[in-house]
Formats: sequence, C-alpha cells, structure tokens
Amino acid sequence: MSRAGSEARLVVAGVASLVVAGILATGLALGRALENARAPLAAAEARYARLAGLEAVAPRLEVALAELDDALARHAHPAELAADRLGTDLQQRARRIAEGAGLVVTGSQILPLKSGKHFTRIPMAMTVEGSLEGLRDMLLGLREASPSIQVDRLVVQPAIATQPEPGAVDRLLAAQMNLSVLQRQP
Repeated sequence: MSRAGSEARLVVAGVASLVVAGILATGLALGRALENARAPLAAAEARYARLAGLEAVAPRLEVALAELDDALARHAHPAELAADRLGTDLQQRARRIAEGAGLVVTGSQILPLKSGKHFTRIPMAMTVEGSLEGLRDMLLGLREASPSIQVDRLVVQPAIATQPEPGAVDRLLAAQMNLSVLQRQP
C-alpha cells in the first residue's frame, strides 16, 4: 500500500469517526430533549386529568354549594344588616318565643359583639321564669328559629317562692341563658 492510500484511509477514518461522534452527540442531545419534554407533558396530563375529573363532578359540586348557601342562610344573617338591628331582632324573637312557651321574661340585655374570622356573634343574656314544660317549649322554639338562635349557656334553678299573684303563671324555675345569632363578615 502506498503511503498516500494509507493517509487517505486515515483521513476517511477520522472524518467517519467525527461524523459518528456528531451523530452520537446529536442522538444524546435529542434523547435529553425528549426526556425533558416528557416531564412537562406528564405534568400537563395530570393537570388535564384533574380538570376532567372536576368537570365530571361539577354538577354535584354546584348542588353541594347550593346546599351550603341554604345552610348558611339558615344559620347566619347577611353581612349587609346592621349589628344593632340584629341584636334588637334577637331580643324580640327570643321574647316572643319565651312568652309563646308560657314563660315570663324577667330580663334581657344585648351583650357586646364578638368578631371572628368569618362571623360576628351577637350575644344576649336573658332570664325567664316558669314551668319546666315552658322551658322545654322555649328551647324547641329556639331550635326552629330561622336564622337560628344558639343557646350558648343555660343555668336553671328553682324559682324563689313568693305569693303568686291571682292569675299568674306558676313560676317553678328560673333560667338564665346566653343566646346568640351569627352574622356573616363582609
């Protein structure tokens, strides 16, 4: 073999090696790029699956939200109403329920508001006298009130014995209670 032929082969082998190395480098770069593209694609597929799942349960979520709004309206006053008006309303509703149950209201007082994260509690202290059945009927009436009236504290004791007035209700017990209503925060 001639020296020129040998050099030509070396040049061809060198060029072929460079071409093969270039192809391998390009292949590795494409492999990395493909792998890097698969991670966002997998994340997008997971997000799409979550969105498809939410879309599938959307009608049930809407029903649950409507039920939640109804429950909220049943248990809390809207934020737009004045708190002092709600305190007066609580006092009047509680008095009506107590008197409707045959109890005598001997005192009631609106207490300072208690603000929380989502609701303001509007409390009131009330003292009633009457029979055990009357107290039971009042508590049942409070339970049925809408928006609801919560009984935060209840202390029952025997009433002080006095001479009953003619036609007066039998006052067998006295009950001191703290009642409250909730108002949504704006």
